Amino acid sequence: MDSRVVSKELWKVLRPLFKEAGWSSFTSRTARRFGNARIDVINFQPFNSYLAEMIGCTTYSFSVRLGCFFPVIPHSGIKVKDGLLMPEEYHCHLRRTLYKKFPQPECPRTDVFSVDPEGKYFPAIVGGVQQEIASEGMAWFQRFSDTQEVLRTLMEDDVRMEGTWGFGRKSSPIRNLYTSYIALSLGKAQIAKDCLTQAASVPVYARFREQIEADLSNLK
Repeated sequence: MDSRVVSKELWKVLRPLFKEAGWSSFTSRTARRFGNARIDVINFQPFNSYLAEMIGCTTYSFSVRLGCFFPVIPHSGIKVKDGLLMPEEYHCHLRRTLYKKFPQPECPRTDVFSVDPEGKYFPAIVGGVQQEIASEGMAWFQRFSDTQEVLRTLMEDDVRMEGTWGFGRKSSPIRNLYTSYIALSLGKAQIAKDCLTQAASVPVYARFREQIEADLSNLK
């Protein structure tokens, strides 16, 4: 068993599921779906030798990470292919980890699908990943197909590592930036103005300063 075998077997089972749901971009460990307002990303995240040793698994074991990326939010460093942004899962503004529902005594962490050298667990792993993506994964993406729900999440929800995460604590600079541009896309000018004003004062977003100030000016 090795990474190539793991990737090949995962895609053999999962690609039909993804294609039926409108996913069109596939690399060795990442799938993407492109919409008008967002890009959905699923990544089967492997481990380097250091992390694998720390966790107690092989380097071709993996975690399943989901992400929603909103191009309306200022960004940089994203690759473009055939005119399309190609964000990685770690670029995404909303993120989630899927958890295994079957026991693996030698690797009890539920966020790690542990593939052993002989592939003893592999059929259960592939079936489990397929089930989790088809149910919880696709439902999570469907939830954020409603931009109003994206805004509500950013304005009201706490980050939950066992749920949706990646958007910072309430009133944090990252959440203000995300909230402002999602609100702006919905025409909610006052929310956008309040959050943009907060984001504009943060040094970490200096690279977006010109855009933020121009958008603030348009809201006055």
